[in-house]
Amino acid sequence: MNDNGVQHFARLKETSDLVWPIIEREVENLYENLRVYDDDKAVLKSEMEVFFKRRRHKLLLRPYLTRLAYEFYGGKDWKKNIDVFAAVELFNISTYQSNLCFDKKLMNEVANNSNQYIASMLTLSLATKLIQDSQIFSSEQKNRAIQLLNESNNKVYLGQYIDLNMLTFSKFKSYQYQKNQYGIVRYKKKHFYHDYVERCNKIGGSTFEVCLIGALLNSNTDLEKVEELRNLYYKFGS
Repeated sequence: MNDNGVQHFARLKETSDLVWPIIEREVENLYENLRVYDDDKAVLKSEMEVFFKRRRHKLLLRPYLTRLAYEFYGGKDWKKNIDVFAAVELFNISTYQSNLCFDKKLMNEVANNSNQYIASMLTLSLATKLIQDSQIFSSEQKNRAIQLLNESNNKVYLGQYIDLNMLTFSKFKSYQYQKNQYGIVRYKKKHFYHDYVERCNKIGGSTFEVCLIGALLNSNTDLEKVEELRNLYYKFGS
């Protein structure tokens, strides 16, 4: 591995090591503030842990990309923004939690699919809360960040809709093609590849696009230039 690779992983680990305690703090606060019986708290914790235990202590790419966006547009003190970097990962985790509900791949670990979706929404709310509670950003900066979070979340679930309702065996005939009298292939109604790419872009690309929050944290960022980075980040998950 060259020096650039070593530096990259060192910075990735440095960022992840600071983000994880924030995530753990917010999740534990959620449990503590839940006004239900201890047994019910234990159930919620077990449902939240289905994905958290798979993710815990691993390197976190998206917070690091958020840091890079912040520094690329002139940010100097990235550590002061660590709560918002954690918000980006919480959003990412929330999408995985809802996906457990949708695809049912971990049926031996998931006690209740509905609870996985509830866990997803709770985790998403923690992401929004971290941005709203920040003491170092202006209202305008917070609004831009939350708007981006909402836009990315919207795209993820539009992608899930395509996956669950359009790219299915029941819609197979919609994607069949036929040749006309001249031998030219024409699709009857839909083009499978187009819809599949759209599905991947929305589900995957949007969880990287949200990393642009790092750029929005700088009051002097040229918002028009952010679009250039948006296209790059979006393609990371496509």
